[in-house]
Amino acid sequence: MRIIASDHRETAGAKNIFCALFKRQPLEKEGFFSFLSSESKRLLRAYAREDFRGDEGEVKSFRLPGKAPMRAPRATRVVLFGMGERAKWHERKTPLIGRRMVRYAKSERINEFAAPLFVHSGAGIRTSARTWAENAVMAHFEFNIYKEKPKNGWPEIKT
Repeated sequence: MRIIASDHRETAGAKNIFCALFKRQPLEKEGFFSFLSSESKRLLRAYAREDFRGDEGEVKSFRLPGKAPMRAPRATRVVLFGMGERAKWHERKTPLIGRRMVRYAKSERINEFAAPLFVHSGAGIRTSARTWAENAVMAHFEFNIYKEKPKNGWPEIKT
C-alpha cells in the first residue's frame, strides 16, 4: 500500500473520497468540498443532512451520478464515517479512523481512496499523518500465507 500526501484539490479529484465527521459537523468545512462541482456539492450536502447522523461507527456510502468532465474532479463515491459526539472524542480513538477506512476499503474491494487528514487538538499535522499512516498499514496487513487464495485474489489497497 502506498500512502501519498496530497492537497485538497487532489483529494477532491480522487475516485473515492473517505471523510470522517463528528455529529452535526457540516461537510462544507472539509477542505476538499470547495473543489467539487456545484452539482456534487448540492447532492452531497443534501445526502449528509438527510441520511448521515455521524454516530460513532456509522458508515454511509454515496455514489455521485454520471461522469465528470475531463478537467473537473472525477470523484464517483464519497464515504462518510461517523465519529460520534465531538465532546466524547479523545486522542486514543484517533488511530481508529485510518483503520476503519482501510477495513472498509478492503471489504468493498476499493483499491484507492483519498481522505482528508484528521488533526486532533494538541497533535500537529506531522504527528497526525504518521499516526494515520501507521494504523492504515497495520489494518491493511493480513497474514494469509497459509490460507487458500480466493477466486478473485486478496483484496488490496494500492494507494
